[in-house]
Amino acid sequence: MTSDGGVRIGRWAIGAATLVGATLLAGRVSGLFREIQLAAALGVTVSADVAVLLLTLPDLLVNLVLSGGLSAALIPRLRALPLQAAQALSRQTLLFVSILFGLMALMLVFVPRVWFSLLAPGLSASAMPSSAAIIATAIAIPLAAATGVTSASLNSQQKFLVAGCGTLIFNLIVITALVTGQYSSHDPLLILGIGIATGAALRLFSQCLTLPRAWLLGPITPSAVDSIFIRGFLTTAATASLMLLVPVVVRAFASTISPGAISAFNYATKLVDLPAGVLVTSLATVALVRLSAHYASGDRRAAKQTLHNGLKRALTNAVGAGVLIAY
Repeated sequence: MTSDGGVRIGRWAIGAATLVGATLLAGRVSGLFREIQLAAALGVTVSADVAVLLLTLPDLLVNLVLSGGLSAALIPRLRALPLQAAQALSRQTLLFVSILFGLMALMLVFVPRVWFSLLAPGLSASAMPSSAAIIATAIAIPLAAATGVTSASLNSQQKFLVAGCGTLIFNLIVITALVTGQYSSHDPLLILGIGIATGAALRLFSQCLTLPRAWLLGPITPSAVDSIFIRGFLTTAATASLMLLVPVVVRAFASTISPGAISAFNYATKLVDLPAGVLVTSLATVALVRLSAHYASGDRRAAKQTLHNGLKRALTNAVGAGVLIAY
């Protein structure tokens, strides 16, 4: 690994942005194959609608509550703090989100109809998945939240590779579950739920193995509460959540149109997510870490140049991707 988060292999050096882009590409391509397998197994049906809701529920709840606020506030704060203070903040945040989303998972298990009526009001009661499938999916909720913290901790140390491979690991397990469910006599939604929980667990486990032990094990005391991080998180989370609510509301309306509308909407959005995630998100991930380092050192000129370069590359990539999709 190079000092800026890239990888050096002999004479060849792979930059951090390229590395993140490659891992995101692998994750997005595996996500595309996941949707292809989902369409092959369930098509555009009510069962496909329920499968989409189960697949997206853990990350959706995490994103709506934490959204971009976690990484946008946590990474700069971890870069600015001394090492031991950063490790304490990481441990404290990990414990808090695990408890919070563990409680949300229990709510899903005990009152699943309330959750599904909010996310898909047009879904009939007879289409509800089994209790076992809901429990399996609920297990993934605190695991997904914890992964958000470990990913931010890894990225703050410019260890982009393992964090970037998290989506790939998750999708490969889910694809395996979809194939198994397609050719099994058991409930395919239950098998999918087990796959979601297993994928979330392996994704988190891979990141915990990479993080130094001091980032996971150590004292958590009230003195470690960081008001600067909390204020930054609340500000960014509130803004980002409003943007994330738009596709959620559209999907909820789609559920009232006809059976299979949720899955059809999901398949369509994935076609846009693939180029956007690879060509733009990779640059934003690396730029955030570098901007945080410049901010912590007070180097405004370097921060301005990093922001300028990142915006220029992101706009160039976005325009190029838009032209290719249009044709």
